[in-house]
Amino acid sequence: MKGDEDRDEKRFKRVIGERYQKRRGETARDEKKRRKVLRHKERNDRREMNRDWSQEDTRV
Repeated sequence: MKGDEDRDEKRFKRVIGERYQKRRGETARDEKKRRKVLRHKERNDRREMNRDWSQEDTRV
């Protein structure tokens, strides 16, 4: 039955998530958030570098 499969899969994911959490000391959500923050920080750094380059070009 479909419902049983879904429930088993959710239980499986939760157990794996709990193991992961114990090992890392953080939840999967924390990990996801940290990756998102890093990705955005990298994007902003690239934008700033590009802006710096373009300003140098206009000054010359």
